[in-house]
Amino acid sequence: MMLTPPLLPQRYLGEEHLAAARRAVGAHAFFGLLEAYNTSIFLMARTFGIGLADADFAQERASRQTQRQRAARRNGRFCRVAMRHNRLDAVLYEWAHRRFCERLERVGLLSDAGVQRELGRHRLCSDADLSDAEVVCSVYD
Repeated sequence: MMLTPPLLPQRYLGEEHLAAARRAVGAHAFFGLLEAYNTSIFLMARTFGIGLADADFAQERASRQTQRQRAARRNGRFCRVAMRHNRLDAVLYEWAHRRFCERLERVGLLSDAGVQRELGRHRLCSDADLSDAEVVCSVYD
């Protein structure tokens, strides 16, 4: 019988890398979130004064997740392990998503009904702390 070693978190990234990532993301005039694609397009248009057409909302890439990958994403135990091993990513995402929400508010999009529907599907701009594994993963239990 072959035993596989347990997954060990990489320790080469630390809080200083998180701070640098926050500075880099925060310095951009615009960034979007894939989970809120249409809302991101609206925010980009408002930020840069761009007119929109229906083609701006077309999905260009199909999801190529395997059945196993989709199942793993819906497994609470797997989710918690992934969140633990990617803690800094989760913290950065929570921080960036809050900046995204602030920018939506600043340009008057946060109260839009369509924007609220899209954000609600992923609990964006809500009270949910998306860096908390229990908050994120409990939906898969």
